[in-house]
Amino acid sequence: MIIGVTGTNLAGKSTVVELLLARGFSSISLSDILRAIARERGLPVDRATLQRLGNEFRERGGPGALMQEALRRIPSKTSSYVIDSVRTPGEVNALHAANEALLIGVDADPAVRFARAKAREASTGRDENALSFDEFVAREALENTDNPHGQQLRTTLGMADLIIINNGTQSELRARLERLFAFMPSTDARKLEWGEYFISIAKLVSKRGSCIKRQVGAVIVKERHLLSAGYNGTPRGAPNCDVGGCARCNDHSIPSGTRLEECTCVHAEVNAIAQAARNGVSIRDADIYVTNFPCLSCAKLLANVPIKRVFYSDRYAHTDDAVLSLFRTVGVETEFQPSRW
Repeated sequence: MIIGVTGTNLAGKSTVVELLLARGFSSISLSDILRAIARERGLPVDRATLQRLGNEFRERGGPGALMQEALRRIPSKTSSYVIDSVRTPGEVNALHAANEALLIGVDADPAVRFARAKAREASTGRDENALSFDEFVAREALENTDNPHGQQLRTTLGMADLIIINNGTQSELRARLERLFAFMPSTDARKLEWGEYFISIAKLVSKRGSCIKRQVGAVIVKERHLLSAGYNGTPRGAPNCDVGGCARCNDHSIPSGTRLEECTCVHAEVNAIAQAARNGVSIRDADIYVTNFPCLSCAKLLANVPIKRVFYSDRYAHTDDAVLSLFRTVGVETEFQPSRW
C-alpha cells in the first residue's frame, strides 16, 4: 500500500509519517529528492530553493514527474510506503495511478500554525522565515499558484482522500490517527501481505531441501489457499543429495549451471506439481511462489499445467532469457516478489 501525505506547513504531516513508519512503512519525501539535487548543485537547502527546483523538475518531466520519480524508487508493487510533501495535482494523479494508493491531507488554521512556527523557532533555533503573521501568510501564498508546474497546495489538499483538521495538540492528533489506522488494518506493514506471506513459506519449505548445490522451495497457491509445496532433492526412495545421492552435485569440478541433464535431484517446482497430483489436487490456473526463478525444464512443466503466474525472489541466471521467452509465448505472467526474511 502507498499513502501520500499533503498539507500546509506545520499542520502535522510529520506526525502522520512518523506513525506510519512505526507501523512498518518505509518513507520517501519529495522534498528530500529536491534537497539531494540542491546539495549536488551546491545550492542552499532552503524553502525558496526547493520550490524553484521543484518547478524546474516538473517543467522538464511534466506535472507528475516528482511523484513518478518517487514511485520508481519503490522496489515492489506490494511494498508499503508513505510519500511525503505532495504539493501538486499532477503528483496526486500520479499517486492515484499507483497500486492501492491514497492521499491523506492535514491542515490547521493559519494562526495555529504560525504559533507552532514561532514555538519551534524558539525551541530549536530553526529559522522559520516568518517575522510576523502577515509575512507567514504571504510566504504561504507562494505555494498556491496557478502555474501548472508550480506548487498548488490548496488544490492538492482538495484532492485528498481524507483531510484531517489539526488545531489541537500533537498528542490529540496522534490519538486521532491511531483510531483512524485501527480501521485501516492494511496500513500495518508489520502484517505480511499475501505475496510476501507465500514467498516466505516457500523460503521456509526450501530449508527441507537436501541438494548440496542450492536449496529451493516452491508453493502452489490459488485464491490465497496453499494447495501444494515442494523442495529440491533426490527422488523418493533414493539417498539424499547431501549423502552422495546425486553424483553430479557432489562433483565439485562441474561448473554451476552445466551438465544439468546428469543431475538426479528433482526441482522444487516439479515436486510441488507431483505432490498435488499424488493428492488429487487441481492446480490448473494457480500461482506458484518459488525462491528461485524456474529453469527451462521446470518452465515447460509449469506452462503445461497451466500455471497462471510465477512469483520468484531470486534469479537462475543460466536460462532466464529462454524461460521468459517461453512464458511470454504461452501467457504465463512473472513477477519479482521480495521477502524481508
